[in-house]
Amino acid sequence: MAARKFAGPIVACCALAIAGLPGCGRTATPCAGQCAPPYSLQVEFRPGASQEGAQSVLAKCADNDPIVIRIGKAHTAGEGLVIATIYTKTMQKPQASALLKCLGSAGATADWPD
Repeated sequence: MAARKFAGPIVACCALAIAGLPGCGRTATPCAGQCAPPYSLQVEFRPGASQEGAQSVLAKCADNDPIVIRIGKAHTAGEGLVIATIYTKTMQKPQASALLKCLGSAGATADWPD
């Protein structure tokens, strides 16, 4: 009979742990949007940029950057805007400063959306 009294709290505790909620010694890590690598760095090029030109800038800036996992293909979105995604190991701007500076010097804007 005593075992039954403890079964309820144990089951509740396990349910909380499985659900990923705080409890039973586990703490939840808040995360909004991108929680783990690969992180998606969204890159937008000036209106009128070509896909080929954008792809060339992506290769020049990201090919040998240590935070880059993969470079997505540049494509045209609405109103002729050329966009691409660079998948990175981090979203920390100090580590990404060389990549962001290179993209900016080529006239592109880049940021990690939430």
